[in-house]
Amino acid sequence: VAHHQGACSIITSFCYQHYPSQEINESIKHFFNNSRLLHAGYGFYNDAITGFAHAVCNLENNVNFLVNGGQQNLLRAKLEQLPVYVVGNGPSLDEAISLLQETQDKVIIIAAGTAYQSLTNAGIKPDFHVLVERPLSQFHATKTLSEELPNGYRDTNLLGVEVLYPEIASLYKWVGYGLKGPEAASTFMHYHGVRQHGVDIPSLPYCGPMVSNLALAYGVMFGFGDIYMFGVDNGYTSEQTHSRFALYNDEKMQKKGFYTFAPSSANIELEGNIPGTKVMADVLYATSRDNMVKLANHASKSTIYNVGTGAFIRGTEVVENSDDIMLTDMSAVDKAKIVEEIKSTFFTTHISTDGLEEHVNVKEFDELCDYLISISERPYKTRKDAYKLLRAQQNVVYSYSSTAAAHLFHLLKGSMLYFHSPMVNNLFSFADEAKSLELFDRSLALWVDYLQEMKADFRQNWRTPCTHSKFKI
Repeated sequence: VAHHQGACSIITSFCYQHYPSQEINESIKHFFNNSRLLHAGYGFYNDAITGFAHAVCNLENNVNFLVNGGQQNLLRAKLEQLPVYVVGNGPSLDEAISLLQETQDKVIIIAAGTAYQSLTNAGIKPDFHVLVERPLSQFHATKTLSEELPNGYRDTNLLGVEVLYPEIASLYKWVGYGLKGPEAASTFMHYHGVRQHGVDIPSLPYCGPMVSNLALAYGVMFGFGDIYMFGVDNGYTSEQTHSRFALYNDEKMQKKGFYTFAPSSANIELEGNIPGTKVMADVLYATSRDNMVKLANHASKSTIYNVGTGAFIRGTEVVENSDDIMLTDMSAVDKAKIVEEIKSTFFTTHISTDGLEEHVNVKEFDELCDYLISISERPYKTRKDAYKLLRAQQNVVYSYSSTAAAHLFHLLKGSMLYFHSPMVNNLFSFADEAKSLELFDRSLALWVDYLQEMKADFRQNWRTPCTHSKFKI
């Protein structure tokens, strides 16, 4: 219901329990404790248009994009025999540093976000760096961090997603982007590639919300047989938030704006990876864990090893201590050659901008917004009439979700949810129907104003990158 009719529809849902039992009580408790998953990831217009514009700019800049086809299955057959390290920046990374130092010349290392700096500080050179966030702040932070390294990122390969700020690519030796999905930029890029060039640009499976999710998704997409996760804690077991090698512990970097949230903000209890332990997580970490569970189930040809004291991830193999890891003889592996094979086999620059403006569908977005506004002008005299008006708007927007213009659905879905939810709530929160309709009138006017502003903005800014940053450089 949430994904086909709109999440605001379930504001009128209820739970009926036929009879009590421990199993049913636990199931109901589990459902409501995890109902946040039904409401997460919808985005909002400003976020969607930023990602959309960045994807367009990256396409115009001829960035390497992940595609399906070619000789990939042959390479996957080779990678299925090899291990890869996916490294996050959690406290449990510290226990595994010695293993990573000893084996770094034998195993491909994918560093998620600021884990790159932690590994570098420990004398370990990652083969790939992974970034996921789209704002200009990400570019400024990445540029600031590159200046702390002897060679910057000029000798580093970047794996990212299409919504990354366009100038980030200029900092690296090589970049390769997959589709983040499901959002406006991803659906647009997919349909543009298929319609104009017959190129299948896939979305990476369960690659959000954290950068470690993206790093793990790449490991699975490439087809590595054994994936070892280090420092991917998805929560806290103490007051320590990151590895002791992390840049967040550097006073100079703290003054530049690099800081973390306190573990006290985490109020969701998760089962620990080590039996009998618990991990405290916030909503982002909990969602990250949940998506890793889904990815583990999706990764039929990969075995994922969860190393250390983080959150338990169902479907992965528990490794309590890095001393328990036994790698096969990797002396004959040419790691540098494998890295180059991954880059040349999975990615391509052969996606032109032919037909780009036509596929953006600016005129159709204008017409869609106008139609939603016209629905708002329909007469209503009762709560039921007003609710039907909102349902009519939802039906129109969701009808785009499986079309070649699905990016228009993703541009609108989040903002519509955040307007419609309080509007529906107000309609049914007061015994006095006149009071409910008065509040509905006022909020409907705000929604119409916002529709008009989105219509004007999209026409002007569908290729305008983010302009706001919390960092000053």
